Amino acid sequence: MPENLGRYDPALEDVYFIEGIGLCSNVYVFADGEDLSLVDAGSGIPPNILAPQFEELDLIMEKITIVVITHGHLDHIGGLTEISERCSPEIFIHESDSQTLRSIGIKQVNYLREGDLIRLGRRELAVLHTPGHTQGGICLHDSELILTGDTAFPGGYFGRTDLPSGDWRQLVDSLDRLAHLDVRVMLPGHGEPLFSDASAQLKLSRRTAELLQY
Repeated sequence: MPENLGRYDPALEDVYFIEGIGLCSNVYVFADGEDLSLVDAGSGIPPNILAPQFEELDLIMEKITIVVITHGHLDHIGGLTEISERCSPEIFIHESDSQTLRSIGIKQVNYLREGDLIRLGRRELAVLHTPGHTQGGICLHDSELILTGDTAFPGGYFGRTDLPSGDWRQLVDSLDRLAHLDVRVMLPGHGEPLFSDASAQLKLSRRTAELLQY
């Protein structure tokens, strides 16, 4: 069920969570008044159609102005087709994964690079280029929260590297960078958000990867 994360943490009252079902990413919505910014778009395949979930949240899809894609796998980008039928937001992705958007007919794309700042809702988030799951994987963070895409997950888990453009060594290096961040909240690409001790979980993912290095 889609929900406002402010019910769990008042600091997140501007953030909405649409959980991916099956082979589908989570979608996070950042609100600033009626204007909406998304991180990832889901698969676009039932039961992950976005329109009814926006209605349940009392949000208007036509107010989406920005969509940031954490990486180019179909379970994160497929929903852009539905979104583009309702509005014309700016779409951001790392250049290394941009070809995947063109493959589904998205032609107007903005590139994000390491160190860029992007405003989502009322927050300004910094871009971390975290290759490994894909060459163009990114995470977004501020002093409080991090959106990890499929780079890291709660419980010490992390993204697989056996798909096209995956690279184990790069993933370990990316996890090492994340392990040095001081953040409280983790909003992963799959699974439930984490509202405390995110830094500890990122360190755990790095330690787990170190034990499994090959």
